[in-house]
Amino acid sequence: MDKKYLPNLDFLRVVAAYFVMLYHFNWEGDDPVSSLFSYGYLGVYVFFCISGFISPLAMKWSGYRLKDWKSFLLSRFFRLYPAFAIIALLELFLYTNGSWMGYSYKFDQITWFQLVTNFTWTAELYKEDWLVPVFWTLAIEAQFIIAILFIYPLLNHKNEWIRLLPIIVFTVTSYFVGRGDTLPSDFAWTGDTLLSYGVVFGMGMLVYLHYMKNIRPWVLVLLLALAFFSCARGVSMTWALTSMGTVVFLILMPNLPFRFIPYFGKFAYSFFLIHITFGGAAMFHLRFFPEEWYFQLIRVLIAGVVSFFAAWVFYYKIEKPFHAFARKIKSKS
Repeated sequence: MDKKYLPNLDFLRVVAAYFVMLYHFNWEGDDPVSSLFSYGYLGVYVFFCISGFISPLAMKWSGYRLKDWKSFLLSRFFRLYPAFAIIALLELFLYTNGSWMGYSYKFDQITWFQLVTNFTWTAELYKEDWLVPVFWTLAIEAQFIIAILFIYPLLNHKNEWIRLLPIIVFTVTSYFVGRGDTLPSDFAWTGDTLLSYGVVFGMGMLVYLHYMKNIRPWVLVLLLALAFFSCARGVSMTWALTSMGTVVFLILMPNLPFRFIPYFGKFAYSFFLIHITFGGAAMFHLRFFPEEWYFQLIRVLIAGVVSFFAAWVFYYKIEKPFHAFARKIKSKS
């Protein structure tokens, strides 16, 4: 199947990444702008929904078969992990030498177990602190990548009910598990997992089935309604609205013609990873700004520019070369 560029995906990635930045750089004032920024965390669930759609679609484009799971997993590893690891190592350096960037922690405050769980993306499961707050989302994404290896053949089965089975399982599971609050208190892994957000990925997979014309319209509407209900009750109404808005945008919105979208879209992952490290330093050095919201907004905008410049450098020097290596692995397979 020929690969097709979908500018709406990049547009959503850019918007989601910048909303997450606004959430982290929120000055937590009493003004309406600060209140709006407090919802920036919802950008994460836009990413999750996009992943539910684009992951099986990318597998379709590449002609994935179950026997290709090793090469696919290795390709995704080099696509995501090296950029993360470099940022994580940079954070460790800044813990010791980053007072000039606003870091007040010391390396000896980090335990070896915390390091192991961070670099294996299991910190959430063991209730350990992440070196950077956004890292927890990579753990959820990694769990979904492993799951989609075996879900993908089901999504493309000739029987419609089998195609819908993983989506129904994700939807029902998220209703009961939610964010992990319903798990027994003595359960070892009480943090957020893929099961907590499976319904959001499932809504993205429904978009995939719609895109491939492998689901009847009335079934699509019914399952989206069920997923919305499950997400609203098991997770959060705001997350349900965000996920449904993402689905509606992907299904109904014509492809946007803006020429800047491909350029900014390719920096979204680097920006997502790096904005706290460098944009946070800018926020620290601009802390003398007056407390009025319009001054604080200027402060955030400057931090955003710093974050984007850092992401631009990081993308071309770090992320892009590993992208090329990941593509070589996929093409060889």
